[in-house]
Amino acid sequence: IAHIDADAFFASALQRKRPDLVGKPLLALGMGGGCVIAASYEAKAKGVKTGMRLSEARKLCRGAIALPSDFDEALLASRQIEQILKNRCPIIQRYSVDEWFLDLKSLPGGLPDNVKYWALELQETVKKSVGLTVSIGIGTSKLLAKMASEYVKPEGVTIVWPTTVDTFLSDRQCAAIPGIGKRRELHTAAQGWKTAFDIAHADKETVQKLLGRLGLAMQRELLGEMVEKVETEIAPPKSISRTRSF
Repeated sequence: IAHIDADAFFASALQRKRPDLVGKPLLALGMGGGCVIAASYEAKAKGVKTGMRLSEARKLCRGAIALPSDFDEALLASRQIEQILKNRCPIIQRYSVDEWFLDLKSLPGGLPDNVKYWALELQETVKKSVGLTVSIGIGTSKLLAKMASEYVKPEGVTIVWPTTVDTFLSDRQCAAIPGIGKRRELHTAAQGWKTAFDIAHADKETVQKLLGRLGLAMQRELLGEMVEKVETEIAPPKSISRTRSF
């Protein structure tokens, strides 16, 4: 499974439309202007993170340029990236406006002989055609692929082979696992679990008690088992929410 993640997406979309912003500390703001929904890597280097209040971001990165996100430009860029992915892989799942999962076994001719070369070529195509960079993670489960795409950014390629799963998990903190938020991280820390490896190899009854059935599925995916397949058709949401920041 490959996970494609556009780097600093909303900030990069602004830079694509305004090349004069490239290389500068840029804060892309949500509707209302009080929340940073993306930051350029120059701003990230100062400690700015997605979801941070603008006032906090300015304290960390003095002189940063703060602009409203251009959602039309971002949507256009998203569609352009997705079209490139669809041209290559028949089984693709849009995970969000800037993330996609691909089932590489469905590629014409099957799994590439050189997976890294395939990923590098895809990165180059997106960069030349769309003007944005993407990071790519590849693993035997969606969870591993997503964690791998976050491992090296921007424009990174990380492949987690079955033989390197334990090494990769040992180098990832519990908070690096999607679904382990601040509250759950307190519970994992209380158990002495510091890394993703610790959770992957923890007692199953304890994992279920702390994290529920989803915790057991998480544990299996951390070990490389494909519990959740790449879904080309997503079920409709069970609820609708309204927000001004994103």
